[in-house]
Amino acid sequence: MTEQQTTDDVAVTQEHPLSAVTAAFNKIEQGTLTDRAYLALRTSILSGHLPTHAQLREVDLAEVIPVSRTPIREALTRLVSQGLVTVGANRVLEVREVDLQGCLNTYEILAALEPLAVKLAAQNASREQITRLQNSLTLKEFFYQNFRWEEVTRESQVFHEIIYEASGNPELANVIRRLREDTHRFRRLYIRTRATAVEAIEQDKQIVDLVSQRDDEGAYEVMVKHIRISITALESMMENDLTLDEYIEQAEILDRKTGEGDNREADHI
Repeated sequence: MTEQQTTDDVAVTQEHPLSAVTAAFNKIEQGTLTDRAYLALRTSILSGHLPTHAQLREVDLAEVIPVSRTPIREALTRLVSQGLVTVGANRVLEVREVDLQGCLNTYEILAALEPLAVKLAAQNASREQITRLQNSLTLKEFFYQNFRWEEVTRESQVFHEIIYEASGNPELANVIRRLREDTHRFRRLYIRTRATAVEAIEQDKQIVDLVSQRDDEGAYEVMVKHIRISITALESMMENDLTLDEYIEQAEILDRKTGEGDNREADHI
């Protein structure tokens, strides 16, 4: 499954806090029961519908995933081995906090690969692919202006997917996709901060212009800066001993203060 498929929104009803897992499971039609249970849980964790510290008891999961407890137990074991789930209080499995060091390691690799992809895209992109990039950017701006954060995250994925496709190098594209899956939980929260979203959109505009102009070196340099935003944020979190949730909370407080200041300035004008 692609990143887009594994991290699409799943509706969460108020009837059961684990209903997102049911929705994800029902979307997966192939594979063993263990594979389907694993992918459903993984999707729900990466999408944020199972938040940090959400408890994952076999008996509860068996109520929302239509399989026996054995496939659920095997799926949870796989998630523990991948670092998405850990043993919490009272020996109950729970969703693990985002591994900041792991994300940083992944972004350091992406800092070499994503600029290469956009450089190749500037050389090889068709007019149709460039148009799709422009349309994706327009949608992303619209979603940001209306605070539709899930759509902002999804459209950001679409934007990058078009770049990978336009690079003309499917092997490179597949490697980047696998790495980006490991950073999805970080990205979907981090992009919700106002300063981050504004800077990312501005850089996306530059990338579209440079790809359109066939300026491969310019596009390469902007993508390097684009990836550095996340690396710098991760380094700051680790230096200040903050979890991702704590960092986002601080950023949201700053966003509100900035918004209040903008409103007061507009009122004064």
